[in-house]
Amino acid sequence: MIAGARVAYRMALDHPDCVERLSCLDIIPTHDMWRIMDDVRSHAAYHWHFLAQPAPMPETLIMADPAYYLDHTIASWARSRDLASFDTRAMDHYRATFASFERVHAACEDYRAGWFLDKAIDNQDREAGRKITCPTLVVSGPASKTSDPSGQDRIWREWADDVTCATVEAGHFVAEEAPEETLEHLLGFLTKEG
Repeated sequence: MIAGARVAYRMALDHPDCVERLSCLDIIPTHDMWRIMDDVRSHAAYHWHFLAQPAPMPETLIMADPAYYLDHTIASWARSRDLASFDTRAMDHYRATFASFERVHAACEDYRAGWFLDKAIDNQDREAGRKITCPTLVVSGPASKTSDPSGQDRIWREWADDVTCATVEAGHFVAEEAPEETLEHLLGFLTKEG
């Protein structure tokens, strides 16, 4: 199964019998992202606060120029701070998708859920001492604004019993910016015996 990293780590916590191995690309659990949101991280990851605002404020502002918002956001998360790592066909598809109010609304709803629901569920798990029991791989980029590459190991050890953290030369988009390195880590982890 392939899912977004936030969905996948929650599935590993909520349904451990369904997840044999977990790999997360450049995230930290929602609980920790909100917990470490100091002034520097808030500035770098402003979208967490912005997209979580009540509807339709962020949707309305984004829809004034959705392609600009999308390009700016993606470029700001990349190591090079531009779109050079992305195929133009992929970017055209992302822009066309993000031109829909309903899709922008869905993206905002994801961040609203992170603030109002996911954070609370993560907090309950932390207080109860629940951990991910399957082998876990986290791949991050040192230029990421949305994870914590310097603290990945410490943070993820609080969430998983068997975790390996790897760093590739990238920002947030490790698969696009460092595809060979990321694939090497993933294949080694997913094909490992045991």
